[in-house]
Amino acid sequence: LLWGLERWQVAIRRLSLLRTIIQRMQHAHLFSALDLWRNNTLEAARLEETALRVVSLLTSARTVRALGAWRDNAREFARQRRLTAKVVAVWGRGVLEGALRHWAVSVAEGHRLRHAATRVVVRMTDRTR
Repeated sequence: LLWGLERWQVAIRRLSLLRTIIQRMQHAHLFSALDLWRNNTLEAARLEETALRVVSLLTSARTVRALGAWRDNAREFARQRRLTAKVVAVWGRGVLEGALRHWAVSVAEGHRLRHAATRVVVRMTDRTR
């Protein structure tokens, strides 16, 4: 009987200890969930404040004028870049055309000179015979 009572007391102590551990785990999970909720709430408030600042900046007249000027400058820069590319292409075609014309003249002149040299060699060989 005494032995059964001791076993019962040990079981009760273990059960009490398990309840304490479970309660601590539940409190830890609850604390973690509440802490996460608090952090998310603070982050949402910070993001809302940032969004309001951005919207107020974007709607201010000075910012609208500045963004409009930037857009106009960017368009003008792109237009000038396209125009410059066209001019360079035209110049390039002119330079290439001139170079090809010079090459064609040089080749024709080379053919003419070769033909003349051949005639001179033929005449010289005819005279020596």
